Amino acid sequence: MPEKNDLTFEESLKKLEGIVSYLDSGRADLDSSLAKYEEAMGLLNICRAKLSEAEQKIEMLRKADPETGTVETEPVDPDQLRSDESTAGRGTAAKRPRGSKKTEGEPELF
Repeated sequence: MPEKNDLTFEESLKKLEGIVSYLDSGRADLDSSLAKYEEAMGLLNICRAKLSEAEQKIEMLRKADPETGTVETEPVDPDQLRSDESTAGRGTAAKRPRGSKKTEGEPELF
């Protein structure tokens, strides 16, 4: 089993969805629920960090020189991402695209 920090975005999200389903089922006692909630928060932080990293890479690629078509990228500093992690996503709620509706059984993750 990979270490938590070695999980991909997709693996983290899948585990997070499983925890949400488990907690929504009502099968967990209080202690188990708290442990799962703590695990979910760690997974959520991994997802946010991975999304932040991807967003920064996309932003760098958008800065391509339109005249020459060259793309100049700079390596993303993982330490900078970790320091940004603590504020990533705070105070904002994930928004659904305009006109789309939550489907039945879709978990609320963010």
